[in-house]
Amino acid sequence: MTRRFLATVAGTALLAGAFAPG
Repeated sequence: MTRRFLATVAGTALLAGAFAPG
């Protein structure tokens, strides 16, 4: 895994958490 990949996954998780209800 590359840092860029991990950053993408982390970013996606943050966006999902921000838009997820609750």
